[in-house]
Amino acid sequence: HRDLHVRSRRQRQMCIRDSKDTPKEEKKFIDQHVSSAQSLLDTILFRSHTLRKVVSEIINVQHDYLSEKQQHPNPLKLEDIAKKINMDISSISRTVKNKYIDSPLGTLSLKSFFTSKIIKKSGKVVGAEDLKTAIKDIIESEDKNKPLSDLEIVKLLDTQDFSIARRTVAKYRESMNILNTKKRKLK
Repeated sequence: HRDLHVRSRRQRQMCIRDSKDTPKEEKKFIDQHVSSAQSLLDTILFRSHTLRKVVSEIINVQHDYLSEKQQHPNPLKLEDIAKKINMDISSISRTVKNKYIDSPLGTLSLKSFFTSKIIKKSGKVVGAEDLKTAIKDIIESEDKNKPLSDLEIVKLLDTQDFSIARRTVAKYRESMNILNTKKRKLK
């Protein structure tokens, strides 16, 4: 319907433009604005096509997460999608910025599907959310009278196949708003 409306409008404009009674200034005005409108439509179609390709790739990678077969999204970087659809990383970043998708899990930001990769000692690749969950579980099960230091958490994570630095534990602990050892201790 919209395409028909645009075409019929364009046909009227062309009739006016091609008429011998139409002054040159009006013809020039019509040509410029029709060209400008066409450029705008082309841009909108390109953006729509790009968004569709990006969302399709995200859904392919995150299918198990979206269908609630796994707890956390798979590791995914903007670069992964950019390579798959042959675009620049910056274009992918702009495409997902301030965009949301309605899913079985609710309304989710497209950016939320991009997570860091953590490579376990065994070589298995997991998302940062898996590491955060492991840190949170360790802290929740600790003795509240003698909370674990970040270094002690690193040692426990090592037994769970994670090989990470103390600074990484601190970074993820802080990102989850979990206090440090001294502030977690019961008084």
